[in-house]
Amino acid sequence: MESIKNYNNQIVRDLAWVIGSSPLIFNNNNNQLFLEQEFFEIEYKKFSPHLDELDNNPKRLIEHINNGNNHLLGKCFESLVEYWLKFSTDKQLLSHNLQVFKGRNTIGEFDFVYRELSNNKVYHLECVGKFYIAQKNISDQSNFIGPNAIDNLERKLNKLINEQILLSRTEAGMDALQLEDINQEINPKIFFKGYLFYYADLFFNNSFIIPKDSNPDHPKGWWIYTKDVDYFLSQRNSKWIVVERANWISKVILFDDSSILSNKKLANKLKSYFSINTYPLLISELKENNDNYFVEISRGFVVNNTWPKINL
Repeated sequence: MESIKNYNNQIVRDLAWVIGSSPLIFNNNNNQLFLEQEFFEIEYKKFSPHLDELDNNPKRLIEHINNGNNHLLGKCFESLVEYWLKFSTDKQLLSHNLQVFKGRNTIGEFDFVYRELSNNKVYHLECVGKFYIAQKNISDQSNFIGPNAIDNLERKLNKLINEQILLSRTEAGMDALQLEDINQEINPKIFFKGYLFYYADLFFNNSFIIPKDSNPDHPKGWWIYTKDVDYFLSQRNSKWIVVERANWISKVILFDDSSILSNKKLANKLKSYFSINTYPLLISELKENNDNYFVEISRGFVVNNTWPKINL
């Protein structure tokens, strides 16, 4: 996969990552629903001139993000996909979050419906951005659990493949599309991005097991329990930052060191946090590069000692 540039603006890096990062899931013999690596390589290359323009002046992208209900990470991810579809030169966004009703009840919605101008085909695109932690070193999709310990990869894939992506095949779904004057054959596709996190010893020894049907090149990180913090940090002479949830999407780049933590300061911050909280924290390991700014070289979750038992 072509490497993503180190854009100056966080929100531009997020958009670039959403378009250009490797997908989590490969298609298997049972379906060809998932957008795969080649698609994203092509799209990132085509969109790169626009990303360069945004990095010089990100106002248009910032306004787009701020206009949406984007305090949730999943909604921010979706809003970035919407921006890409709106400003792609070879796509026409026909509908976003089109709700489907049966009687007075909402039974689903289309994330995106767009036309590919090069072939005039219409696509229903379900969009997913997820972070999953591998509880054990096994390939079962149910083993990959969300930080909130509610969602898991198997459950999400089952819902996507068996419910959400079939919406255009239902009578109610076809009725909703016709109300939008969308009468062409619909081609369903799944846009599935994210990170998978493996226990740190396995991650750094490259002995972790990836989930069934996953792309081996998917974005990866590590995780540790709070009880592991002192030992883990003793093995790494690095700089760190605790990553706010709004900044989880793309890798961290810092142009000043005011928020950077030493091993000791990070350990104290983590111990203080987990003395009263149970929700996992994402931390980024940083290295200063030759241009005198700090770039993420790895990322990982620190979870409480009883995870996946947490108090939301």
